[in-house]
Amino acid sequence: MNLWDYVPMTPEEQKAVLDEMIEKVDRSRLIRLLQIAASDDKKKRGVSLNSMEALLLRWAVAKLPYYTLFGRNLTSSIQTDEILDKEDLKARTLAFAKKHPSYEAFILCQDPISVAKNKEPHEYPGVPEFSKMSRFFAWQFRDQKFDNDYAEFLEQKREKEYVRISIDPYDYLTMSINQHNWISCHNIENGCYATGGLSYMTDEATMIAYREDGKEYSYEILGAPFKGNSKKWRQCVYMDPETCSVLFSRQYPQGNSQSESISAVRSILTRQLKALNPDYTGAHVDTDDFALNDDFSEAYINYEAHTGNFNYHDIACGYDSDSEYIGEKVSRFKVGSQVYCPICGNPLNRNNTHSPVGCSFCLNKEG
Repeated sequence: MNLWDYVPMTPEEQKAVLDEMIEKVDRSRLIRLLQIAASDDKKKRGVSLNSMEALLLRWAVAKLPYYTLFGRNLTSSIQTDEILDKEDLKARTLAFAKKHPSYEAFILCQDPISVAKNKEPHEYPGVPEFSKMSRFFAWQFRDQKFDNDYAEFLEQKREKEYVRISIDPYDYLTMSINQHNWISCHNIENGCYATGGLSYMTDEATMIAYREDGKEYSYEILGAPFKGNSKKWRQCVYMDPETCSVLFSRQYPQGNSQSESISAVRSILTRQLKALNPDYTGAHVDTDDFALNDDFSEAYINYEAHTGNFNYHDIACGYDSDSEYIGEKVSRFKVGSQVYCPICGNPLNRNNTHSPVGCSFCLNKEG
């Protein structure tokens, strides 16, 4: 299956769809994110509107097949039950403890994960052993109301969350910005690969998969306020549009591997491919180790890293333990693209990957 077979082919049709894509982008938010990328705590820098419009056109041309795949939308999603990671469980325990000030200090002395999941408590000298935290608390406090509150706390229903795949410029530039306490080198405020989001945004392969709670969060970074989602989990998903093969990259935050989220992403892709082609039967899932090389021999796939290296190539750098490959062995993933200065619009060189993002002339200009 070739995605290009489903893309409008006449120049007039393509221009209309490209204009439609660009119109759906929140320009005011995008320019604030570009200003954050170009600024630092010493100097706030403006961004050229012409540079932003050129960026949007490069983005639209590169992501046209995926816009078509998503039914002419910037994202495609599926609703799932909330996944509670360690930070979520710690936050729940803290909130519960604060509701019981008489016992707060004692509760917070326990392992927060054990409290949240009613696991076996710590062993204390002279204290009986208990298989569950609830029995330990009942023995320690002898407070029926607390016991009832704790039972209710343990039975809290998981909220609904959303797993999404996106080509929205916002999701590339905030791929490492969130309010869920994790960060990566692609953070536009202070990352050593702050150009990464821009590099992925205009390449021919990368989509951003993430899990979020559906809430709108308020941010203010380097004096620039904006609103948007907060990614609890994120992964770059690479596709070869000519074969619809998919390569799932490293998961963030580190150590938070989520098979449920990857399964949801796979379901979204399968659903959208079947919507384009009802005869699509699904791709072969290859869970074996895959190798990368520069030719098209049967046992390999081809992963082309952009020569500028404006993004950190997790897979090419050996971080493939969380990765999964689906599709034809003979596929090409063209990951990363040239990045341009958001201030003047000139191309950057490979020494300009860190924050602030911009060419040497614009970053060192007085005034």
